[in-house]
This record gives sequence, C-alpha cells and structure tokens, in this order.
Amino acid sequence: MTMKNFPRSKFEELSDEDQGKILTNFINSEDVLKRMEGLSGTIVVMNNGNDVFPQKVSAKFPISKKSIPPNEAAIRFIREFELQSKAYYHPNIHWPHNFSFHLGTPVAYFRFWEGDLSKLINNDIIIDVEKIAIIIQILYGLIHLSKRNIVCHQDLKPENIFFRDYNKTHQLNSNQHIPLTPLIGDFGSVDLFKEHPIFRGTAPYCAPEQWKDKSEWNKSDLTEKTNIFTIGIMLFELISNGYHPEGSDFTPWHLGKGEAFKNLNRESKWREWINLGCPINANLDVCYKDIFDIVKNCMEIDPKKRPNPECLIEVLFESIKLRSNEFYEQVKLHTNYLNEIALDENWEFPSKQLSGVKSKVYSYYNIKQ
Repeated sequence: MTMKNFPRSKFEELSDEDQGKILTNFINSEDVLKRMEGLSGTIVVMNNGNDVFPQKVSAKFPISKKSIPPNEAAIRFIREFELQSKAYYHPNIHWPHNFSFHLGTPVAYFRFWEGDLSKLINNDIIIDVEKIAIIIQILYGLIHLSKRNIVCHQDLKPENIFFRDYNKTHQLNSNQHIPLTPLIGDFGSVDLFKEHPIFRGTAPYCAPEQWKDKSEWNKSDLTEKTNIFTIGIMLFELISNGYHPEGSDFTPWHLGKGEAFKNLNRESKWREWINLGCPINANLDVCYKDIFDIVKNCMEIDPKKRPNPECLIEVLFESIKLRSNEFYEQVKLHTNYLNEIALDENWEFPSKQLSGVKSKVYSYYNIKQ
C-alpha cells in the first residue's frame, strides 16, 4: 500500500524561530525556552519573565504526518481539547487556558508545570506516603472525569501525569509541607473507543481488555475499571522505585533511549505478559504487603473484580495512616481543599476561544460541521 504524502500546513512550513515569534507575540511572552517534539504534536515552552507568575507557559499544536493530512490533524486536536475543556475544572486535571489559530494550525496554551510523574519514580527525596498521596489525587481526578461522562483515558502513564509543587511556588512556614499535586494530561486518546475501534494505548500500561483482537472488541469492554489497572501499575512503579509489575526495571523506558528501551517497547513482550495473566514478577519489601495486595486487586484480569475509585481511595488513605498519622491528616486536608475548589461548570473564556478556533479550522479547510 502506497502512503500518500500530504502537504503540511503553512504554519508547519515556517521555521522554528518564526513559529516561536508568532506564539510569543500572541501571549506577550518574552522568548522561547525550549521546544519538544512528540508523536502527535509539538510543545513550545515560553518565558513570561522573572516578575510574572506563572513564569513559564507552554503551547501545544498538532503536526501532520505522511498518513495524516493537516486538516485531519487539526480536527483530532480540536476533539482532544473539547474533551479536556469539558473536564474543567479540577486541580488534578491539566487544563488549557487559551487557544489560537495560525495559518491552518490550532494552538492550545497551558501553564508549564514542574515535571511529570516519571521524574518522581526514582526520586529518593519523595517519601512513600507522598507517592501514595499522588495516586489518591489521580483517582480524584478520574472520578471528576467520570462525572463529566469521560470514561476511559486509554493512555494513562507517568509521562501523561504532570505535577505541581506548591512548596516551590508558595511561601510556607518551615514546618509546613503541601503534598505534590498531580494533574492528568494528554487527552488525545480519551474515550476514542466510543467513536472508533481504537482500544490500545501505550503497551506497558494497557489493561488486558485493551489487547483484544478487533473481532472481539466491544464498546462496553472499556470502563473506569480500565483506568484502575494502570493505576495499579503506576503505584507499583512508585513504591518499588522504578520496577514494572512485570519484573522489568523501567528506568530505561522512561529515559526513552538505548537498547533496553527498545526491548521494553516491543509490543510482543507485553502481549505475552497479558496472555500469561499479568503475573507480578517484581517484589516489594515485606513492609509493603498492603501495597502489594492493593496492586494485585487493581490488576485483576476481570475488570469487574477491580476496586472502584472511591473504594480504592479509602484503602490508600488507610495505607498512609498506617505509616504516618500526621501526613494522613495533611493529605486529607489537601485533597478536601482541592475537591472543594473543583467546579461543575466550564470556564467560559477558553471555551469561547476553543469554539472560535474550531470554526476557523472548519472554515480554513472547508469542512462541513
């Protein structure tokens, strides 16, 4: 089969420098700090200046490929951010605050956070109870999404969980510590199964039901319990300092390079693990028996046997309390506050901006709505 080479959008044809000028001018930013290329989009990080809070903002825009023309890339991008905007507002959900359209390309703007979860897995400074607290907050974010009829992320993984460190951005007393706050990001695969026969996400983090052959696919197979399987994997990684339950040291995978990464990225490796029943081949210290049991329950082959998010939160809080009553109280206070400031309605300004950008995309590419 011959793959057609589609022309790029006029914005994509510009140099990196000229793209940066357009983006910084739009949000009155000082300059571009760095640029990151992903599988489906480009992220440009910009500096607002030392006296501006937040100092860093990121812009994300789609890139077309040989198999995906710019109009299709733009439409997929709009879909992603309609879902992400629908999730506004919860402090554990990564949110866009503005949108623009330049020469055939839509752009979303975000605050640039302190890092992603993959940077915390082998971090000895982060204590175990804080790692458990991170998982609890991700679950609160997933509950919020479920209330908005956003069922299955389909690509949960540490790289798609950003984190906010209030301790670095707020002046606190020396005896105060605010738990790290995770934010669920990258909505490109969210609920794709509802519209297309696309169940898969990133292989090492996929639940068994995401590996079914196309002939066996059923829309009812993917539920909020699919997210729970991945939660179990990420909890194990955090507590084991970098080991996937399958038994592999996942540090090379998160670095994204080298022969070890290539081996861990082989789809056949993970299909075999799924076919074996997802055995937990890595060990946790005996003091983490409760965590091991929680992970095992999350990773049940039958989704119906996995705990729901609310029950899992209760069990995880008990695990924190077992280790530190003081930190338990801190996390309770923090999560109660985050859930109290969550909103049930969309943020009007970015919603209007996104609606305007969507109209421009459809008009530019002469697409009927």
